[in-house]
Amino acid sequence: MPESSIRVLVVEDNQDLLDTFADVLWSAGMEIDKAIDAHEAAGMLARTHYDIAVIDMVLPGPSGVEVIRKLKESSPTTRIVICTAYYDSQLLQQSRSSASSRSHHPRPAS
Repeated sequence: MPESSIRVLVVEDNQDLLDTFADVLWSAGMEIDKAIDAHEAAGMLARTHYDIAVIDMVLPGPSGVEVIRKLKESSPTTRIVICTAYYDSQLLQQSRSSASSRSHHPRPAS
């Protein structure tokens, strides 16, 4: 793997998807941290600056919207990719508002 200065946090509660996202990004030369839920992600956000965060919206406990809010408070320059199979127009609007997002990338249901 080439040396990279791009650090990515992947937050996904489906372990297979979490590992797949992380493997693909790692193979592209990025440094990856993985979190299975919002609580684990919050701990990582308190310790590390991320250039990119890939966040599922529906997580056990606090939602991806809460992860995005914490991320934007601690690191407003982090780019956010919202990737979720769950479609709820209100949740999508909250996530876009929290992330200043211009797009949403649905994934197939798992």
